[in-house]
Amino acid sequence: MDDFKESVKRWLKDNGRDRFWLAKQLFVEKGTVDDWMKKAGVIPPAKAELIKKLMEPSSPDVTGECKGALDLVLKLDAETYGQFAAWAAQSGFEPTADGIAKWAVQVAHMAGEQSSRSPRKTQDAD
Repeated sequence: MDDFKESVKRWLKDNGRDRFWLAKQLFVEKGTVDDWMKKAGVIPPAKAELIKKLMEPSSPDVTGECKGALDLVLKLDAETYGQFAAWAAQSGFEPTADGIAKWAVQVAHMAGEQSSRSPRKTQDAD
C-alpha cells in the first residue's frame, strides 16, 4: 500500500473519522473508498486532492451539516446542463442531475475557501 493511503488511514484514525465519513465528504459510496484503499486500488487524482484538503488542519467537512430543510434549485438550459455534466464527469462525478448537484456543492465549497472576502449583493441581484 502506498504512503498516501497509509497516511489517509492514519489520519482518519487519529481524527476519529472512518471510511463512511470520508465517502460522504467525497460524494461516493463507502465501497468505493474501500476499493481505493486496497493494495491495487487507485484513488482518482481529483479525489486525492480533496482528501489532501480534508487532511489539512483547519479543513471543514466538504458536505457540512444542514439543520432543517434547504433546497437549492438550478434551472439550466440544455447547453449549460451539458457543460455542467461534462465538468462534473471530469471531476469524477456521475454526469447525472444528482452528480451535477454534488459537483456544484463541491465547487461552491472550494470557491468559498478561495474567496478573500464574502460575495456582496449587487442592486441587480434581487
